[in-house]
Amino acid sequence: RSGPTGSESSWRDTSVEAATGQAAMVRAVQERLVGAARIRGTNPAIARRTIHSSHPNKRIASILTRYRRMTTKMLDHWSAPAGSGSAVACLATTFTFDPQFFTDDCLSRFLALSAVTGEGDKISSIAATFEEELRLSETAAISVLVDRGTRTDRRNLRWDLIPVSTGNGLLHAKVVILIWERHARIVVGSANLTPAGYREKIEAALAFDITQGCQIPRPVLLGIVSELRSYLELLPGAASSTTDRATDTLNRITSRIEQHSPALPTETAVHLAVAPSAPGSSPLDGYKAVWRTSKKPLRASVLSPFWDAATSTTALTSVRSLLTGQPKTARSVTAVVGLDR
Repeated sequence: RSGPTGSESSWRDTSVEAATGQAAMVRAVQERLVGAARIRGTNPAIARRTIHSSHPNKRIASILTRYRRMTTKMLDHWSAPAGSGSAVACLATTFTFDPQFFTDDCLSRFLALSAVTGEGDKISSIAATFEEELRLSETAAISVLVDRGTRTDRRNLRWDLIPVSTGNGLLHAKVVILIWERHARIVVGSANLTPAGYREKIEAALAFDITQGCQIPRPVLLGIVSELRSYLELLPGAASSTTDRATDTLNRITSRIEQHSPALPTETAVHLAVAPSAPGSSPLDGYKAVWRTSKKPLRASVLSPFWDAATSTTALTSVRSLLTGQPKTARSVTAVVGLDR
């Protein structure tokens, strides 16, 4: 276990290790997990800390160190690159939702409101409010899909807050689609649209920029859009106007994808697959779509903030079943959890 000064020592939870066979449960302080691609820490000082190579699982330490320079603030994904033009449309999904944060911190960046000068600034002046209204009136649609169990109110009538009921499940996906005149972006991550999700917790996200020279294969990006369309199909007919606006945003991003994304993976492309989860389906179902080598996997690492004692053993067993490489004695599963778990 890491000490209060971020020491290098760690320990293995033998009770979990015994319950999961070959799986090794490594408990890690949250501050130490800031190095993975697009993982955001609580503050910039944390992101600058070095991950020590003496971590008991040196492979994880190597991965985190390799990507630590790619760490990006989550809110930066909402800002358009230079030359992107005006905002056109936005669609986001979240489990929990804070409308004030969404308006003041996310939309303000998406719309490039001049009142925003740094993370955490609040739009409070009358002039800023008028500017916000003007920019919102110029967009085609702004839609936020939230789980139906989330109690919240929208702050502005110019954007749609859409509760989604999934029956026995929950809407837990966190996806953001941002479309400007000359640029588009899809962000798939773990953060809810709340201050806690974007500022207080360690979150991971991948941002796919859809513009000239895009290297992400078309089936991957269209797979994300298809998943979002399936959420809209869960809405009742009475929500036709809000559904139509959200559908229009998905049609717009589909057009951008077909225009800029390669139809087939390039030789140097990273192998990606959309792996949604739902009752009766597992993200592990997408494994065969990305493993394209005759060499079979030997090791797996699982990073999750939540571990249910009733199902964790089953989940790790499913991961371990995919490890078919030789020698058999070299196979291992490492589970990384927060210290408070």
